Amino acid sequence: METDYVKHLKGLSKAEREDEIACKLKDKGEDLMNTEIVSGEIASSNATDWRLNDCEILDVGFGHPMQAHVKFAYELKGEQDDDKTFSGTKIKGEALAVVDGAGEIDFTNVTAERDLD
Repeated sequence: METDYVKHLKGLSKAEREDEIACKLKDKGEDLMNTEIVSGEIASSNATDWRLNDCEILDVGFGHPMQAHVKFAYELKGEQDDDKTFSGTKIKGEALAVVDGAGEIDFTNVTAERDLD
């Protein structure tokens, strides 16, 4: 049995689906930043005010009738604390977002790497 949000996503064109999911991911940026690997990279930086700057949908799958599995690449940006040594203001990575029928998202398979340039 499909649930409402997953059914809604299936009814959209590919472009509409990717736009909708990207907006939902940006709304959940705080949850992504709270994952262990991302929060570790943030803690290793001397930047503050981190935010999800960009995300690119790489693949959307509907192998489970009550979930959408969304593989995406992301970039986070923070603001350098001028009183501290530079140690990165960007974090890039990929993750899998599991979207349920209520539109809730859980992040798994998260990778993160600080860009030190």
